Amino acid sequence: MIFRMRTNVLPVVRFIGQISYHQGWKHFERKADEFIVYVIKKGDMYIEEDGVRYHLRKKDIFFFEPGKVHNGYKSASCEYFHIHFSSLVLKELEFNNDSDLVNELRRRRYIATTSNCLSSELPNDSTCFLPKQYSLEHIDYYSNKLKECINNYEIRIENYKEIISTELLNLLIRISREFASDIIESSSNQISKPLHKATEVLDYINSEYTNKLTGEIIGEHFDSNYDYLNRCFKQLTGHTIINYVNMLRISKAKELILTTNMKFTEIAYLVGIDNPYYFSRLFKQHAGCTATDYYNNTMLHP
Repeated sequence: MIFRMRTNVLPVVRFIGQISYHQGWKHFERKADEFIVYVIKKGDMYIEEDGVRYHLRKKDIFFFEPGKVHNGYKSASCEYFHIHFSSLVLKELEFNNDSDLVNELRRRRYIATTSNCLSSELPNDSTCFLPKQYSLEHIDYYSNKLKECINNYEIRIENYKEIISTELLNLLIRISREFASDIIESSSNQISKPLHKATEVLDYINSEYTNKLTGEIIGEHFDSNYDYLNRCFKQLTGHTIINYVNMLRISKAKELILTTNMKFTEIAYLVGIDNPYYFSRLFKQHAGCTATDYYNNTMLHP
């Protein structure tokens, strides 16, 4: 089961805590009128919700849904965090099949990684996808964050619930991204080889654009023919590799022009362009004006 949650609305945390049962324990029966999240730090929990049985293990996160009866069906030792919250924007979502979910997650990831970071608009709509049960890779990170939330809850100074609710939203978004990455990676063997290769090239460029990038360097890195990589890349993005690299570099240059007082030659170097004359030509080609005009139009005459 997958939930869809709008990320522009805070969940409202009512209660948060940590429980540790060192001896065998079976969960009591309950029907809540709110969402409850369990994060298993150690041990096991055997839980049944509306007749469906789940085995929760160390590192698992699990969402109990409002209006559904849940109770334990087997005793076990367990240490876990629990967060009780209300949300009008967390809804169950049905996909026709697994490939629909994969395609949607891949689409959203592509839009995000190719978005203009200077734009005031969000690259995706304000939603994320969360599985009902999921194993967290970095359990220590989440445990530490949840302990901070519990500390805020117990101290109860001003705005403590807003802080906890904001942190919960942050954690859920992180879990959603981790889940999306797992789904995208696991589907790599199921998608076409050209599309998978193009995605790898896109990730590589987004992390290496400040370094020297030539067709030869990219081809050697992937141990593939550069023309083949270029065709795959254009099929995915609509741009050639070099054109995308230049677009990315000028986008980052715009960001530095707006947020620093560095010289244009320094900015050019930082985005991976050694030749200032080539930088000027590229900037005008992609921005439609010179770097000086861009600065004057955005900073002096906003």
